[in-house]
Amino acid sequence: MNREELMRKARQRLEVLQADIEKLEVKAQHASEDVRAQAETHLQRAREQADELRGRMEEIREAAEGRLQELRGQVDQLGERARETLEKIRGKIGL
Repeated sequence: MNREELMRKARQRLEVLQADIEKLEVKAQHASEDVRAQAETHLQRAREQADELRGRMEEIREAAEGRLQELRGQVDQLGERARETLEKIRGKIGL
């Protein structure tokens, strides 16, 4: 996978993550106070993961070709962790 493909993949993951966060924030607002508090904890973690993914995208832009494979693995791991975090939020607010 070359730099352009990796950037496209990371950008796509970030866009999906951000869209899911926004949708879940709206849903959480309509949940009970207890559920909303629990969801907010996970939403904050998802926001941090989005920030981390943005950081990886910057690294991809500047990385030597030899480091791209390592960054690909990191992008994949971040994407999986973010998916798991979003699933926890969905479970908390009943989606």
